[in-house]
Amino acid sequence: MSGRVRRPERVECSVHGQRRSVGLGPSLRSPQRPETRVLVTRKQRKSLILVHPPQQGLLEGFSAGLIALANFIQRRAEDVEVTLLDLGTAGPEAATTAVRDALRRASEPVFVGISATTASYFEALRTARLFKSLAPHAVVVLGGHHASSQDDVILERHHGAIDVVVRGEGEYALLGLVQRFPEFAAVPGISFWRDGAVERNSPAPLLDPMELDGLGVTFRGGGIRSAPGKFDHITYVSARGCPLACHFCAVASEAVRSKSVPAVIADLRHLVGDLDFTSIAIEDNFFAQNAARTIALCGAIGGLQRELSSSFRWDCQTRVESMVNADVVRAMERAGCEAVYLGVEALTEEHLAYLGKTRNPSRYLKLLADDVVPKLVRSDIDCYINLQLGIPGERPEHLDATLRRLARLGAIALRSRKTITVFPQLHVLYPGTHHFATAVNANRFGPNTSRVFEPFTEWEAAQEPVRTWLGEHFAHGTGGIPEGILAPEPLRRGEFRVEPDAVLRVANALTAIERVPGISVFHYGAFLASVGTADARSALAG
Repeated sequence: MSGRVRRPERVECSVHGQRRSVGLGPSLRSPQRPETRVLVTRKQRKSLILVHPPQQGLLEGFSAGLIALANFIQRRAEDVEVTLLDLGTAGPEAATTAVRDALRRASEPVFVGISATTASYFEALRTARLFKSLAPHAVVVLGGHHASSQDDVILERHHGAIDVVVRGEGEYALLGLVQRFPEFAAVPGISFWRDGAVERNSPAPLLDPMELDGLGVTFRGGGIRSAPGKFDHITYVSARGCPLACHFCAVASEAVRSKSVPAVIADLRHLVGDLDFTSIAIEDNFFAQNAARTIALCGAIGGLQRELSSSFRWDCQTRVESMVNADVVRAMERAGCEAVYLGVEALTEEHLAYLGKTRNPSRYLKLLADDVVPKLVRSDIDCYINLQLGIPGERPEHLDATLRRLARLGAIALRSRKTITVFPQLHVLYPGTHHFATAVNANRFGPNTSRVFEPFTEWEAAQEPVRTWLGEHFAHGTGGIPEGILAPEPLRRGEFRVEPDAVLRVANALTAIERVPGISVFHYGAFLASVGTADARSALAG
């Protein structure tokens, strides 16, 4: 059952194995209704523990989404005590100790919200089982992109450890859950297990720009030990959504909702002026999507640079088409932008079409080489290019064409005494994407069908040293299904077998790219999470 559902006045549901008949209240959200704030005593409080699961072998960086959730819930539900639990660099023993301590401090009922990507899904499940083993009556909730599109699979297989799956943005779904529990049927945006089947409630509302403005970038209390972002930058999100529909991406066809310029400046002032961060990664899905807002925002960032005694640098993710606008590039340069990650993904027409990057691959590549790269290398903004390798059906001529185009781009950079950095991505399939749906419909996963991530993530967790090699050389190297390096016939039988020749082709492609003059290849190894290496970084939880 999906989509909007008819709600009876009362429903019978199973909560922690007990049958209950519960009434259904009014709809969760009424934009015109003012917030009601109630003073509560300690004995009346509920506990919500938001968990960043272990990330060993993945790029280190605490989830900014959990900080947003914590602030949203705490401001609207004063009877809920929210804490952050960072297990990102915790080994099994340390994770168990940390979970015990968090539960010891918690008041019942206890809600546990675990955020998971496909890459961290296996560890998220282990974390959920750990919580259930220590606190069987805790309500364990799983959210994130992977859970959103695999809710039925997760609940069918793991309803003993996962009580609820949040689909899409988690703020209103989680708020409704902690406020209305045990009335699961009245909460939008969640799926849950009942009477041997998955119940899927209607979607929760997305946050509007005014609500985004109210999401803080730090959260009081809790111990964040992981790095605050990737590559020695703190993660900051100024907008949500992406209107495009790339075939490999699970975030697609969603209107962009942005924080206001004053709100962004207030956030940056806090991060830089109060917390002394000097390198910021703006991780909007599509920065510079709106030229007018981008120019206004950059003007305000420039003003903040002049206001503060210490300067800061920032980078962002954007598209080739957005960098065609010279006014946008100049505004970003004046505002202290140090680099842009161009989501190019491929340098052949065939692969660009396969990835759904553009309707006109030839024009796209011409814009990149004749306009965007020359413009960037003449500025103070470094040019980073995301490039996918291991695309299914990759042939020698694809690599030859890629190397020729990289040689041209490298030559352009060298004329300005610059280099272009390639950030390698391994082509993988994620749930909720066009590519994944196509593969399922074509029966490329055989008996596993859409449930393929259940056996695959468990299998992958045991694949050393291949898993380590993928993590060190590729973003998105683990978690998703790397069709380009798996033997297709065994995959159709439900088996996972790495093709050594395919791995060698990918490794040789990396070496060849690194030899192109004017091109450097980024190495991820120094930025991977590992057990016990994190310093105490409490600024975000201050």
